Amino acid sequence: MDNQESIIFIINDQYFIPKKEDQNLKGNGDLSSIDEIKSELTIAYIDALHFNIIPESLFNESKIDSYLSLTTEKLNGITPITNKILQLNSILLWTLDEKIKKKLILKNPGITFHHIAELFLNEPLGQNLQPEIKLRITESTIYILCYKNGKLQIANRFSISGPEDTIYYTLLCAEHCNLKKENTLINIKGVYQDKLISQVKKYFNTENIHSESTSLQSFIH
Repeated sequence: MDNQESIIFIINDQYFIPKKEDQNLKGNGDLSSIDEIKSELTIAYIDALHFNIIPESLFNESKIDSYLSLTTEKLNGITPITNKILQLNSILLWTLDEKIKKKLILKNPGITFHHIAELFLNEPLGQNLQPEIKLRITESTIYILCYKNGKLQIANRFSISGPEDTIYYTLLCAEHCNLKKENTLINIKGVYQDKLISQVKKYFNTENIHSESTSLQSFIH
């Protein structure tokens, strides 16, 4: 094994291994067909269904089951995982499917597990004068993070099948957080089509829309 850090995304039982130097994938496919992960320092970012954000000052490890009961009824066949969100001084609590866990550990016993939302929640805000919505998109899910006065208002995950779903959930979250569309910044990363940008422009000021390369690679930059 080598000692260089390696990153792998797990989304809907599919794996994606990005290259650091470009926008291409070094490997991807069904999780059941993944080869041995040779790097000793491997981080798996999992697109898990539920997650909880708990202020670090309030977090009590002995109450994990009660925290989880807020978002999931099934506690069998899962492993509770905690990740630190330094930007929020909080703990991200989520559950990892044992089947996924076992498959990855067999390929790399030293692998560490993180919820993919950790990447988005730990992104620094470039400004706090205007409200901002971050859209982080995979082929089948979207994470929507809304900020007001530099503070996180909401962070949600939704299943999507196309740009229309993305627009619907974005407007829903904006309304829930009482964000004014005319001055809200929109920051888009991930896997999306040009059609999405044109639809976003129907509802938000074009000058306030910033989009990055259409790949999972953008999540780690």
